[in-house]
Amino acid sequence: MKLTVGVFYRSPSSNDDNDIKLFDLINRLRMTKGENLLLGDFNWPNINWSFWTSSHKSGSELKFTDTLRKFLNPIY
Repeated sequence: MKLTVGVFYRSPSSNDDNDIKLFDLINRLRMTKGENLLLGDFNWPNINWSFWTSSHKSGSELKFTDTLRKFLNPIY
């Protein structure tokens, strides 16, 4: 079995271009065969991880949680 481990740090001052590249990287990992383990500090303080929601109705926090939801449903 193949295991890919990703360790991330997203600066709290990250701009939209960097966030889009992060989402693209996570989506590319989603399409690989094998297992993936993503660890890191993504610095989105308004995400409620108990419910996978954000107090923001739009923006990068919402896009991040949507990207992770898709990640949990791998494409093979």
